[in-house]
Amino acid sequence: MKIHKTFISEVLLLICAIIWGLSYIAQKSAMAYMGPLAFLFFRYSLGSVTLIPFFIFNNRSKNKRNETSLLTYKNLEFWKKALFCGFINLTATAFVQIGLNYTDASKAGFLTSIYILIVPLISIIIYHKKHNYKIYIGIAMCTIGLYFLSFNYSVGFAIGDLIVLCSSLFYAIHIILWERFANNVEPLSFIIVEFAFASIVALCFSLIFENLYLSNILECLPAILFAGIFASGISYTFQLFAQRHVTASIAALLMSTESLFAAFGGALLLHEVMNKREVLGASLIFLAIIFIQSNNILMRKSRQKTNLLKK
Repeated sequence: MKIHKTFISEVLLLICAIIWGLSYIAQKSAMAYMGPLAFLFFRYSLGSVTLIPFFIFNNRSKNKRNETSLLTYKNLEFWKKALFCGFINLTATAFVQIGLNYTDASKAGFLTSIYILIVPLISIIIYHKKHNYKIYIGIAMCTIGLYFLSFNYSVGFAIGDLIVLCSSLFYAIHIILWERFANNVEPLSFIIVEFAFASIVALCFSLIFENLYLSNILECLPAILFAGIFASGISYTFQLFAQRHVTASIAALLMSTESLFAAFGGALLLHEVMNKREVLGASLIFLAIIFIQSNNILMRKSRQKTNLLKK
């Protein structure tokens, strides 16, 4: 039964990676009809609404008490953490959404995935944490890959690529915050509040800086529905379920393949084409991510073996 659940969880995480990879295509195509903040308002609103039935079902199946529901949650720390994570999440996604006005969805997928490498980098800089030398090799590979993917001798780094790259920093911060908060909050309610707050902030800024027309909403309705329901609501539910039965390292390894699906989707649906230099850069970034995640898996197994020997 445990093996069965593990296999299903791995498949669900791979589905998440496919959905998130294809969401770059939805996000890119939507930019022809509306501003980035308006799109994010619809995305996060739909995401939070989609999660509510899962939250209700999860509470009933576990027979939880009423005070854990969203409407009666009185824990001030819960709300502070959820709202802060919502702001960080919105900032990260806004950088991607704005950057997609100036760069390809194929490239954006690889640039965003660099957050997996920024997480250990933050721990080195801020917490002075020591890592295996392979982490530094992976970071070096990623830096070289970024140079080939985004640097142009005539104009330097492309502005769209730099904007999207900023998102990876905020996604890394979001992951670090989630690691700190995850054990002390009910995850589904936390994400619902996070998404709802992000949608409200996005709407406020959209009303100030952007124009929105009903005809434009109808034109990109498929992109809105895909990004909101599938890329935000359903995929996050899959991820929460799957990570109960799969180690964090394996989960990160599977989810990092979203950059590949973004590239495939960009090529098939948007007819985007990378030149040889960009393909080399994207390949180095992807290999660096796989290299680091594989190293994390081996380190985890080594620690488990050491603990067993001690016993």
